[in-house]
Amino acid sequence: MSDYLCTIPGCEKRSKRPTKAAPCTMHQARINRHGDPNVTHTPWAYLTVEEYLKKYIPNRPADGCWVWAGYIDKSGYGVVNAERISGKSAPARAHRVVYEKLVGPIPAGKLLMHSCDNPPCVNPSHLTPGTDAENLGDMARKGRSARGSKHRAAKLTEVQVMEARRKYATGLYTLDMLGAEYGLTRTPVSQLVRGITWKHLPLIEKKAA
Repeated sequence: MSDYLCTIPGCEKRSKRPTKAAPCTMHQARINRHGDPNVTHTPWAYLTVEEYLKKYIPNRPADGCWVWAGYIDKSGYGVVNAERISGKSAPARAHRVVYEKLVGPIPAGKLLMHSCDNPPCVNPSHLTPGTDAENLGDMARKGRSARGSKHRAAKLTEVQVMEARRKYATGLYTLDMLGAEYGLTRTPVSQLVRGITWKHLPLIEKKAA
């Protein structure tokens, strides 16, 4: 163990170097991380927007995606403690915060659509304000809409839907019978066997009586 105390005033821990005076391990780590032995966290309040972006978007190609290097949520979007860059207290999605800082306010009620279809991208040139309906339309045009069992409201799988269509096609099963079997009311059963819903699956013609 070192015979020397930490060189930081007020610290009674031992020097990290056994043969000479030096900061203790804790204060040396702070110096290495923050440049100041008395700072216990990154001094976000003193970072400019450019410094902040450099930290979390180290690669910013002129035309390519700016991929957020910080926390990513389960939906694939970057998340930032907005207070550190915009003065807001609640966490926010990084692409919205970056857009507001580099471009301007996002119109009320609008979301930001990614032209690159890359959720962690925060490049403002890839972001366009739009309504939820416009975003859904954009997703549909690009074939990105959740459908079938991937849709959050889906109660059946593709296998179950095709099974129900085959049963209905035999003429031996009524809509009410299928509804009871699959836990659905008459209307959604009617829609799925007629192809109004689950349109991506093939229809099965009902056999003639």
